[in-house]
Amino acid sequence: MNDQSSYEDLRRRIRGIERFCSQNADKELKLSEETFRASFEASDVGMALVNEKGRFLSVNKSACRILGRSREALLNSTFIEVTHPDDLKISTELFKKGIEENKPYSIEKRYVTEGNQIRWCLVTVTPVSDADNRFLYAIVHLQDITSSKQAEASQLLLTEILQILNRGDDFRTLITMTLDAIRSAAGFDAVGLRLRREEDFPYYEYGGFSHEFVLEENFLCKRGGTGEVIRGSDGKAVLECTCGLVLSGRTDPVAPFFTEAGSFWTNASHELLQLMPEDDPRDNPRNRCIHSGYESVGLFPIRSGREIIGLLQLNDSRPGRFTPELVAFYENLSQNIGLAVQRSASDQSMRKSEERYRLLVEQAVDGIFVWDVKGNCLDVNSAGCAMFGYSMPEMLDRTFFDVLAKDEVSRLASELNAFTGGQNLRSEWRFRRKDGSHFFGELVGRQLPDGRLQTILRDITERKNAEQELLAAQLKLQQLNDSLESQVAERTEVAETRARQLQALALQLSEAENRERERLARLLHDDLQQHLAAVRLKLGMIDCSSSGGFESEKMLGNCVDLLGEALQKTRRLSHDLSPPELHRKGLLASLDALADKTRNDYHLEVSLNQSSEAEPESKAVAIFLYQAIKELLFNVVKHSDTQSANVDVREKDGWIVVRVADSGQGADLDRVYARRGVEPGFGLFSIEERICSLGGRMTIDTCPGAGWITTMFVPKVGGVHTAPPALAQSGRKPDRAGEEKTPTTGPAPPLAEDDRIRILIVDDHTVMREGLSSLLDSQKGLRVIGQAQDGQEAVTLAGNILPDVVLMDVNMPKMDGIKATCRIVADYPEIAVIGLSMYEDASTCRDMIEAGAVSLLCKSDPIDHIIRAVREAGGPKTLEAQPKGPTSRGRTP
Repeated sequence: MNDQSSYEDLRRRIRGIERFCSQNADKELKLSEETFRASFEASDVGMALVNEKGRFLSVNKSACRILGRSREALLNSTFIEVTHPDDLKISTELFKKGIEENKPYSIEKRYVTEGNQIRWCLVTVTPVSDADNRFLYAIVHLQDITSSKQAEASQLLLTEILQILNRGDDFRTLITMTLDAIRSAAGFDAVGLRLRREEDFPYYEYGGFSHEFVLEENFLCKRGGTGEVIRGSDGKAVLECTCGLVLSGRTDPVAPFFTEAGSFWTNASHELLQLMPEDDPRDNPRNRCIHSGYESVGLFPIRSGREIIGLLQLNDSRPGRFTPELVAFYENLSQNIGLAVQRSASDQSMRKSEERYRLLVEQAVDGIFVWDVKGNCLDVNSAGCAMFGYSMPEMLDRTFFDVLAKDEVSRLASELNAFTGGQNLRSEWRFRRKDGSHFFGELVGRQLPDGRLQTILRDITERKNAEQELLAAQLKLQQLNDSLESQVAERTEVAETRARQLQALALQLSEAENRERERLARLLHDDLQQHLAAVRLKLGMIDCSSSGGFESEKMLGNCVDLLGEALQKTRRLSHDLSPPELHRKGLLASLDALADKTRNDYHLEVSLNQSSEAEPESKAVAIFLYQAIKELLFNVVKHSDTQSANVDVREKDGWIVVRVADSGQGADLDRVYARRGVEPGFGLFSIEERICSLGGRMTIDTCPGAGWITTMFVPKVGGVHTAPPALAQSGRKPDRAGEEKTPTTGPAPPLAEDDRIRILIVDDHTVMREGLSSLLDSQKGLRVIGQAQDGQEAVTLAGNILPDVVLMDVNMPKMDGIKATCRIVADYPEIAVIGLSMYEDASTCRDMIEAGAVSLLCKSDPIDHIIRAVREAGGPKTLEAQPKGPTSRGRTP
């Protein structure tokens, strides 16, 4: 009984002790849990409790921050759901093994945040079991190592890319490998590299972009409606969109999206769509990247020095792919790509230069050598080897001494000293070939900056032999020259004398022709025309009403008409034989009259261009050129079937150059020359022969349908100078009886005061003066008070008798009518001067009017025209008494 009671008492005591211990253990466990919870939440290290299936039982704030997810999201997921797919297998295997073995382990793995960003973590997993070694949960410690992993990856990527760029492969291959490495290491959806081509920046290489994307975005130059490139104020092409902004260097580091280095990056490209147009720095934004779904976009300029030559582009559809550290890395990477581009361009230029150099060296016919200062051959081209008969290895084993002739070796030391002293070497040597034969060579050399000697050798054996032959030929030629020199001099002198004589004869021939023309013209003008004019005047004075009937009046009228026609013909013939303006004013002035006459007579418009320096100094040359131009214009009328021609007269280097051209039907020049000598007279080939005789030349340019151009070159200064033609020196002419009559000069006798018009007649022909005097004296209200035979007497007499009207002949000796008119009008403006001429040409009329004459009449005009002109010029006092008739035909301004 006692034992039993003792046993029960012991059991009670044990239960009491158990209850006491249990109460204390619960308190300690609770305290321990509270301490763990506080440490768990406050820890800077990410901590989590997961069960055997990997589900999160508890997570602290640091774990939520590191994993980029909320507490609620994590407690409703497993670690499998937030692990990067590439790390899921190894992570699952280690977790399972750790639970089974009840051993802690560590692993570096990637997690995916709620924003799809990648986080690298150092993960330590510690399993927790109960007293029976049954798994309760696992404590997970998370340490964020993203920055260090990115730096490590960036360094590895940079090292890989530098190794790629430093290879000697083709540049495009290197760029392709570089982009593949970036895309593989960084995981971007698309990468591209733009490089400058002329003014634009197309994609040089790319990967991941669609074909449509590249077609649309390949070119950045802004263009107008017709496709022209739009340029800015600096003259450079305007580049569109964000790429164009970076490539133009117009980024603002203060603005969002841009860096100090001029790069652009964004983790949310759709925000660019919210920019107002005035806030958008881009020119014509295309936003293709945004519309293609790329949220993360990075654009990094590639530079060569300070110049932007390209662009590295990184695109990804996932947001948040860039960090400031990554942007700085890609900027550094772009700088290295720029250096590679520079080096590639330099290497390419160097390779091309070396290829050109080697091509030039190998294709050269001369031997090209490089030696050291001791004379050892270091390099040689194929021509140099062939020159000496050695192979390339044999030649590279030779020295100066091996290839020089033995008798030339003594020169080598002094020449080599001068060569290495900085002087260029050019000298001739005898060289020895491999077979022992010799040849002469010309050596040209210089010292290179590195001390080596470069020489160019040319085989001049043939030249040396030719020089010997030439020397012998020169000696023989000298002997021939000595014997022929005197003969050549004599014959040259004879030829020059004959040439001068021929030129003199040509000028004399032209002058003789001119004198004959002037003699005929003078005969027509001084005798026949004057007499015909006088007869016509006297016939006009006959009063048929008192002496005969109708038949007599009709016959007299016919006589007057026939005389008028005869006067016209003789006047034209006289003018054609010897144009008065040619002698009075020279060639250039006479060509104006010739152009007017050609227009009036043949309806050919002549465009005349001439310079004042082209006036010939020899009158014979002037007369010849006038007749030649006249003949050529007549040829245009006859053969060219055109209504216009051009005459150009210029002076060039002592030559008068005359060009007569038309745009007519032209001709076959061979057929024209085939008629040489067939057509007589002053024709085309006669002109050519005269020009050659004068020391000039003539060219003809024509073909069917292409017009005709004749160009004459005549020396401005003639070889023979003669006195002026006789017509210009003529004085008073004998009358028909052969006796010279003295004109009435000096003061006129006193006249009775009346209202008649007082007239002074000036003409160098007595018959014409007397005819005009008789005619005018017979008219009511008119009175001839004096006569003069030349312009000088007219000026003196006009001052003495002060007439109302002066009838002034144009062509007279001593002083012509134009100069006399100018003097009289200047001294006595109240005197009216009427010009008289046997010719009707616009040039004479213009000169006379400019001198002050009121009009110019033709001596063959009807009598009533002359009378009426005198009455009109004399004033209104007799105008009412004058007979009615046609008005004056005088040329008035």
